[in-house]
Amino acid sequence: MVSRIPHSIFLKKWLKAFLLSPGVLFTAGYLLCYLAATISLNMGFKTALTRSLEKKSHSTLDFSVESLNAGPGLDRITLSTVRITPAGTDGARSTGTLCIASLEVPCPDLLFFALNREALESSAENLSGTILEQWERCQ
Repeated sequence: MVSRIPHSIFLKKWLKAFLLSPGVLFTAGYLLCYLAATISLNMGFKTALTRSLEKKSHSTLDFSVESLNAGPGLDRITLSTVRITPAGTDGARSTGTLCIASLEVPCPDLLFFALNREALESSAENLSGTILEQWERCQ
């Protein structure tokens, strides 16, 4: 039996069917939602959280977060390397520094952050209150 290279029409149809299959479409849709949530977190939520912490602490604390990531189920936020220091001190050498390696917070309305600014602001307010409670507990 002689092996032949499949016709290009067959390959085009097979590739088209594969790309339009429910598994590929669902995976692509999920990855787009995850990417949109992560970009929204790193652009808008990080700024809103910093602004909220400054307002609640009356600018007496410096706040930094290395990165924000959406959870795999798009229902939680993971903050990596959260550092809070008293304003006007060197963060690396200060004795009053609070450093949290990873903070995971439930957030059921995460997908709506890109569309609803009010949901983003209210979640940032709630999270800043939680972080400041941790700060006060450690002091």
